[in-house]
Amino acid sequence: PAVLNKYLLNGKALENDYYVIFETDRMYTVVAVNDLLMMYKDKSTNNILAGALSAEQYFSSAIVKVTKGSNITACVLSGHGEVFDAEIFRTKILPGSGYEFKDVSLVSQNIPEKADLLIVASPESDYSSEEIEKIDKYLKDGGDIVIIADAVTGDLTNLFGYMSEWGVSFDYGMAADDDQANYAGYKTYILA
Repeated sequence: PAVLNKYLLNGKALENDYYVIFETDRMYTVVAVNDLLMMYKDKSTNNILAGALSAEQYFSSAIVKVTKGSNITACVLSGHGEVFDAEIFRTKILPGSGYEFKDVSLVSQNIPEKADLLIVASPESDYSSEEIEKIDKYLKDGGDIVIIADAVTGDLTNLFGYMSEWGVSFDYGMAADDDQANYAGYKTYILA
């Protein structure tokens, strides 16, 4: 137990729990095993049950943090009806340490110099040519981008046209497995 004295989680000593510690010669980060389970309340019994495992998000974030030596600054673009904002990424999609999410509206802001990643989260409306120029400068300076498009994403002529210059194309379609042997439970029917 004495070896754990040097590790803190949220500024507090580790106690009475199980942990996974990620460490390099520069820094460490601690993940509580209890945080790896997404819990829900069974309505019929009022029991608290484990519904899913979120270890991948926590472990990936911890690995990024200790290998980079600091948090990754991810700028979530806003102002075009995006499905997800920084708060959703911080609390639901990639919880835990390793990423710092910030909302950035290219209508009124530039991409921060410290941005390690841009996230375009399924916008409802297209980006202007001025906004595309900001994205272009960021990418040409070595920045990274993640673009999320979903079934309701419309035709974003400017954004999709710009991304095609980088060899990235978007198409409408559906991915499904029609082999019942691969279903873990009941088949989900997808209707238009």
